[in-house]
Amino acid sequence: MRVLFADDQIPDDKIADKDLYEAIKQKYRLTDEDIEFIEAFKVMRRAKRAVSEDNKVTVARRFKDALSLVQDQNFDVAIIDLGWYEDDSVPKTIEPGQAGWAIADALGEADQHHPERPPTAQIIYSARFNESPELGEIAASKGRLPFLKPYDEQATIPLKSRQSTKERKDREDAACQSLRATLSFIGHLRASATSSQVNRSLDLLLNEAEQGVQRAAKRENRWDSLTLILNSVSIAIVLTGVIGLFFFGVPAGAVTAAVGIVVGLIPKLMYGELGETRKQIQTATENLSALVEQARTLSSDSPAR
Repeated sequence: MRVLFADDQIPDDKIADKDLYEAIKQKYRLTDEDIEFIEAFKVMRRAKRAVSEDNKVTVARRFKDALSLVQDQNFDVAIIDLGWYEDDSVPKTIEPGQAGWAIADALGEADQHHPERPPTAQIIYSARFNESPELGEIAASKGRLPFLKPYDEQATIPLKSRQSTKERKDREDAACQSLRATLSFIGHLRASATSSQVNRSLDLLLNEAEQGVQRAAKRENRWDSLTLILNSVSIAIVLTGVIGLFFFGVPAGAVTAAVGIVVGLIPKLMYGELGETRKQIQTATENLSALVEQARTLSSDSPAR
């Protein structure tokens, strides 16, 4: 799946693991006492690698970049960090600890402009769901999945260090893999839903095509009937004129005039019908082309990924 991972604590891939500690210290002007804050970056690197195993992940490390991505690109799932404490691109009108809601809302608005595609599944990612469960309730009420970050909230801002243990690392790794499993589950749900949508849409396309064929057949039958009737009428008029000319003394001029009227009227009637038929054929062709294009879009969007 196409995944947006918006979090200001995901390290740049260009920074090697062995250099990460010093790089974060220099960027945020930290000391060795701020180890918890630095460890959070290491955890987020593992989380990003975990979700990248089965998905195409786009990372947004700045608030403004996340807003730009949700407006310009299409994603299947978005993992959105709730707190953006160390990002100077967050507007002053937005509380950094709540900035993730703004990204989620912008994504929801972008989805509304594309009703032809399924809305992006949203995961709100935060370490505060334990201490502030109402945040999880808010996320769920808006159709967003709350997911607990695998470290304490105080690790999101520089604090005094605490000793890391193997038990804690195992817990963090398990949380990262749980996030990956959650994405896999969402992918299966979207695949099932999209498959059903494709089947319904294809049924609709078949019905539309069948109705178009039926309308064309009715029009063709009317065309054939009209042609037969007009030909019969024209032949009858001509025969009547000939009989009247030879047996009843009808003036030749009158016969010629009647035949001329028939010859002029019948093509006009038939050409009018022909023009109307051509318009209907053109309209039907345009409609069928649109339906075919829609079918191709549905097929390409069907998640075989």
